[in-house]
Amino acid sequence: MFRRTTIALTLIFPIPGLAFDEACKVLLAAGEAKSSASAWHATITMDDLETEVIKADGRFYVHTESGWADAGMDLDAVEGETLAAMQRDEIQLSGCAFKGEEMVDGIAARVFTYTAKVPGSNAAPSVSTLVIGKRDNRPYRQSITAGESRQTTTYRYTGVQAPELSTAP
Repeated sequence: MFRRTTIALTLIFPIPGLAFDEACKVLLAAGEAKSSASAWHATITMDDLETEVIKADGRFYVHTESGWADAGMDLDAVEGETLAAMQRDEIQLSGCAFKGEEMVDGIAARVFTYTAKVPGSNAAPSVSTLVIGKRDNRPYRQSITAGESRQTTTYRYTGVQAPELSTAP
């Protein structure tokens, strides 16, 4: 359960929410665009943990040591809760900035940076770079540093299908 919660939080916690400057608004829209996608495949490397998460057919799946399993939670709902927390300023953003353009797997994209923190928390602020598709406004790559922790997530939205679930205990 800890691993699933950690994966869910790492997928959605860094996506920025409502803020006053235009760069932060673009980042919020990217989070909403990802949630509204019918399918996506995220490959996540977080320190020494590597895993994958898939959204397909209205369900979420996580790759574990024993194979693919149902994620046991609705990650769109979790992301919605996180975005609501951002709107209430329970997760604060700063330094949202456009940094340039690049190509990601043949997709023209814009690069943004930002910092997110939870006021009153002992957690280190996260410093993120988010690469967003110019045409579809979806995130394609995100790099996050929070204290000593490092995370990179890549997303793809085409050719994604539900995985075959593992039957291992």
